[in-house]
Amino acid sequence: MTDDSTPPQADTAEKEAQDEEVLAPRPEPQPDLELPRIIGIGSSAGGLEAIRELVANLPRDVNCAYVVVQHMSPQHKSLMTTLISSETTLSVVDAGDGVKPQPNTVYVTPPRTDIIIENGVLKMVEYDHEPGKPKPSVNRFLISLAEDQGSRSMGIILSGTGSDGAYGVQAIREAGGITIAQDDVSAKYDGMANAAIETGCVDLVLRPSEIGIHLLKILDTARDFEQFRADGERGSPISEILQIVLARTRVDFRDYKPSTVQRRIERRLTALGISTPEEYIEYSRNEPREVDALFKDLLISVTRFFRDKSEFEALEEQIHHLVESRSDRPLRVWVAGCATGEEVYSIAMLLAEAMGGPAELVRSKTQIFATDIDREALQIGRKGYYPHGALYDVPKALAEKYFIHQENGVRVIEALRSVILFSDHNLCQDPPFLNMDLICCRNLLIYFGAKLQSKVLARLHYAMNSSALLFVGTAEAVTGADQLFAPASDKAHIYGKRALTAKAGYQRGALSASSWTQRRKEREDRERNDSKNEGGDRAMFDMLARSLGDNAILVSNEFSFLRIYGDISPYIDMSEGNVLNMQLSLLKSPYREEARSLVTLALKHGRRRIGGRHYTGEKTDTEVRLEALPVRGQEDQDHMAILVINETPAANREMPQSGDDDASDLSGEHLRELDLELANAREALQQTIEELETSNEELQALNEELQSTNEELQATNEELETSNEELQSTNEELITVNEEMQVNSSELMALNAKLGSVLGNVPMPLLVLDTALQISSASHDAVEIFNISTPLKLPHLSQINLPQGFPKIVEVANRALQYGELITIDFESQGHLFNLQCAPFTGEAGQLIGATMVFMETPSARNIEEDEQLVVRNAPLHFLQFDEEGTVEAISEQTAEALGVVAEQIRGGPVAAAFRNTDIKVRGHDVSEILLKGLDSSLLMPMVRAPGSKPRWASVQRFSYTSEDGKVSTVIAGSDVTEVLDSKAHGEQLNDDLVTTLDTSGVGYWTADMKTEEVAWSDRVYKIHGLSPDAYTPDLRRAIDFYHPQDRADVRAKLDAAMKSNAPSQAFRKRIFHTDGRLRWIEGTISTRAGLEGGSSYLIGTFRDVSDEVLTEARFEQMQKLNVKSGMGFMSYDVLTQHAFWCPTAYSVLGFSPDQKPGYDTLVVRLHPDDIEAFTKLHRDALTSGAGFDTTVRVVGPSEEFRVNIIVDTTLDQTGNCTHYYGTVKRV
Repeated sequence: MTDDSTPPQADTAEKEAQDEEVLAPRPEPQPDLELPRIIGIGSSAGGLEAIRELVANLPRDVNCAYVVVQHMSPQHKSLMTTLISSETTLSVVDAGDGVKPQPNTVYVTPPRTDIIIENGVLKMVEYDHEPGKPKPSVNRFLISLAEDQGSRSMGIILSGTGSDGAYGVQAIREAGGITIAQDDVSAKYDGMANAAIETGCVDLVLRPSEIGIHLLKILDTARDFEQFRADGERGSPISEILQIVLARTRVDFRDYKPSTVQRRIERRLTALGISTPEEYIEYSRNEPREVDALFKDLLISVTRFFRDKSEFEALEEQIHHLVESRSDRPLRVWVAGCATGEEVYSIAMLLAEAMGGPAELVRSKTQIFATDIDREALQIGRKGYYPHGALYDVPKALAEKYFIHQENGVRVIEALRSVILFSDHNLCQDPPFLNMDLICCRNLLIYFGAKLQSKVLARLHYAMNSSALLFVGTAEAVTGADQLFAPASDKAHIYGKRALTAKAGYQRGALSASSWTQRRKEREDRERNDSKNEGGDRAMFDMLARSLGDNAILVSNEFSFLRIYGDISPYIDMSEGNVLNMQLSLLKSPYREEARSLVTLALKHGRRRIGGRHYTGEKTDTEVRLEALPVRGQEDQDHMAILVINETPAANREMPQSGDDDASDLSGEHLRELDLELANAREALQQTIEELETSNEELQALNEELQSTNEELQATNEELETSNEELQSTNEELITVNEEMQVNSSELMALNAKLGSVLGNVPMPLLVLDTALQISSASHDAVEIFNISTPLKLPHLSQINLPQGFPKIVEVANRALQYGELITIDFESQGHLFNLQCAPFTGEAGQLIGATMVFMETPSARNIEEDEQLVVRNAPLHFLQFDEEGTVEAISEQTAEALGVVAEQIRGGPVAAAFRNTDIKVRGHDVSEILLKGLDSSLLMPMVRAPGSKPRWASVQRFSYTSEDGKVSTVIAGSDVTEVLDSKAHGEQLNDDLVTTLDTSGVGYWTADMKTEEVAWSDRVYKIHGLSPDAYTPDLRRAIDFYHPQDRADVRAKLDAAMKSNAPSQAFRKRIFHTDGRLRWIEGTISTRAGLEGGSSYLIGTFRDVSDEVLTEARFEQMQKLNVKSGMGFMSYDVLTQHAFWCPTAYSVLGFSPDQKPGYDTLVVRLHPDDIEAFTKLHRDALTSGAGFDTTVRVVGPSEEFRVNIIVDTTLDQTGNCTHYYGTVKRV
């Protein structure tokens, strides 16, 4: 079976489990259903990609708000909101304190804070500053979400490292909410998701893109669970479902607590999006995997090492006593409901420590049986392999001794695993193990109903030795089985077997005859051993008890009957109102009240107590007195008492008459008896008051201690988990930093190589100086000009040889470093002009770290002017320069020729003269006017138009500059673009024609840039999808989601194939979903086109709706099949094209081979000679006048003659001429 539920909700589970009645699930406060449902999303490393994929598929208009809790450094400025908003049409905002979540909104938790939800309002709270704690905490938010929203809470765990979120999904599941985790295939880091899945509290494991789709299914389904909350009678939904589970798993859950079973089934309905119990029952019958999932959900195989530390500390003391008192036989231990084995290994470690170490733990000394009905959990237990986080509650000394650390987890040492036998065993149905010294059955009974609890406790009692111990959970007790067990510890839930109790058998009805036969020998051996060990002592005790009186009762300290001697039926009240418990409450009054007082006083003072006289019988002739004697058992806690009922004949009870001498004596004796009874009653009352006060004080103190211990344990557990996550996070950061350093080192080496190459090839002298004016780098020209020795050994700037005419560069460098500014000097050396520039440079922090000194040779003014004139005259460009007065200063030969003027004549004249031969205006202005006034900085300038030819155009730019003497000149420069404009216009016309043609033929097209993945759709493509260009922006990858799920892989493969270089065009016919929800058939192609740089640059495709064609083809195929089945063939004849058609059935009916040409000429050859003339006339009338006919003719085949019925109809055009001739043929 299982261990228990999650720590945050342990109190709730324990309280529910303690209920003895079969109750409907407790009504919990439900949030207003009109408020949005809150869905928590947790992630860490690698989570951004998963979140973007998730939000891109989140549904709209489902009354949900989403809260994203992403781990991030407190010093990190988050761009999460911006990144997510680009992926969804939902509103994406930063979460703020006091915000009430709104529907269709994604709230992103900011850094440097934790987030919780209280009363439907988001609150920012201080995060845990301890190193290693995740920030913000996913667990903290999900737990608060479960507490605030109850069964309406939902949690999603995505990619991330560590285990943050595991407790959160447990809290949500315990509250009745839905939990989802990302699958490990799509998760970049699967730590968080796997940690959540391993808790057994995750309902669905999906890819992020699938989560949104399934959310819509869950949220859009209305459900009514009232049928589940009815009594679990035969034929009810719960009964039917549990019967299905029983049939598949052979495990009967019908005696489990109905509230537990109801919650588990309701959660499965919600997770699957099923609305009614009937649908779920039908689904379970058809899907065996769902029955397995429900079976797993009912088990909840969750446990951990040394859970409830104080309980195991008390057990450790008891185990030492067991080890010390054991004989030569092996110590036998049974852990029932062991789940994944952590608990059984915890007990094994305590046994090993008590025996002296792992080496002493051998099978000859110890036998440990670990049983459960969850086979997958048993497999984990057998392997003994657990994640590192499983050691949180294991003492450090034990962890080092009994575990081996491996790469991804820890393994229990072989010495422990070798003494433990993991077995598939149903505690409720299978025979129990025998002769046990210790039985551990923790957090299992809380899930059973009262009847099943009693049955299981009886089985456990039967399996125990006389000195054995029973270890149960903190939420469990042996209430109702006090006659079987006595407390063995006042610190923990540990019980011993009552030594003087009659043997308690267990119900054997569930055992088969073969099982009973196999166990008979073990039972007989056990009874012989018990008789040998206990027979002598018990017989002696019984003799002593009977010697005290004929009628007696052995009573426990809790007033339960342990053994009855003689016949006490006259003193028992079996009326209708009595509770049928074997306790002192069954005695008649006044024996009942007096017996409790006497037993209490006898046990308190440890001595005999005698009650008052009572008279019974019709004539009060019998005197009854109760007497209580204390009895101490083998254990200190096993306190009992013998209540003896003494009967004696009553003496003469007639009171003396007045005046008798004995009257006063008898009255005095009666008063003394009354005084004695009154004293006993007062003492018993005082004892009861003292015990009640002590119990109240102890319960109050125990409650406070439990609350404090629970808080400390939760805090410690969270600290350990967070420390582990922080270590993992730190390790990842170190790995990342190391990789970044390696990358930086490689980049630095490459940068140094580039710098060396630049310095070696820069065509000018260049010096790099440090703050001490030492040369750290120099270009090749600088080395030659200044005669610097190589390799450089940081020579000082003053040590280099300066050519004649160079300035004092040391002073220049000092000034640049001193003032932190660029220093520029022009000088002449050896007939050449030079420009010296010395500029300081700083580091990232702004500190001065050096200067660069560059020497550039500058041309003289004469050379510049000559070069300019040479360029202007010979460059194949249009060039025109004029001054402020509009006088042309320069014009290129190409420009003059294009304008139909002579360059030499234009230079020095007005600008308007250059354009005297062109009559084209631009925007209503002469070109010269635009150029002079600067109406436009760029324009298309018209050139001279030859007679009968189109005008030529030049694209030019206008800009002005001021020379050193303050003269302003304007330059017009550009090139001839006539052919470009013509090509562009022609291309646009072709494109318009193509678009018109495609749209007319119902074909759409699309293009996609393979580098930027920008996609453009034609209007026809939008129309085929049922979308509007204003409401949808196409995306290359997301467009595949429009296709039917069965077609997506093939379309994606064809898209990938088309994107490869030189790939052939890809064609396909597939199904897509129209926005109206219906499927449409489309026919498309994908091909690549090369860009300007060569290679595949962009994709182009066509898109055509062929739904009607597919439907027509399908109908034709259906008609063909019907024709074959009915034996009726179809034939047609197009009069205009003279094209004839016979279907395959027509060939068969007429007895022709399919390779023969269909038509009248072929048919008439086979007709009976007597029928040819009549048929020919009917045929001609049909062609000329359009008259149809119905006739039967004889056909002469190769081996037989048969009759064929031919029915013909025609289609006429508007003029009454026959255009089509068609009909059917069938043998008769």
